Amino acid sequence: MIETDKYPPNEPGKTADMIFFVLFGAGAMIITAYFLRMFFFLGPAMSFMMMYVWSRQDPHRPISLWGFAIQSWHLPYAMLVMAVLMRSSPLLDILGIFVGNLWIYLTEAVPAKWQIRLLYTPQFLYTLCDGQPAPSARGWGRGYRM
Repeated sequence: MIETDKYPPNEPGKTADMIFFVLFGAGAMIITAYFLRMFFFLGPAMSFMMMYVWSRQDPHRPISLWGFAIQSWHLPYAMLVMAVLMRSSPLLDILGIFVGNLWIYLTEAVPAKWQIRLLYTPQFLYTLCDGQPAPSARGWGRGYRM
């Protein structure tokens, strides 16, 4: 749902934003896993990152997990508890939640509090995906040059 709710493919620039989201997550996970000496397949961590970001978009959306009604923001933690109960290592799940929380902090919390954006989708991704320049976030570039 994250790929269609937050990054709808029919809007200009959203495909590039989704690719940047995935690349940021992969890069942050690889760097974190290197320093923590976790040389695993990081696919489950990527799934948890996307699940965490999705659950924060509409945190009070009711969902059902094994017949239990929970709110969507509980889902990553419920899945983490299920992994622990099944005697699986929770390290990758925690890594995914950490990187998802880092993404939300850098893209939503920091701009809301200090009115600055720290992460920008690179221009080449907009050109690569849409064949046109990035949509202007500041309202610049609409005038004529004299």
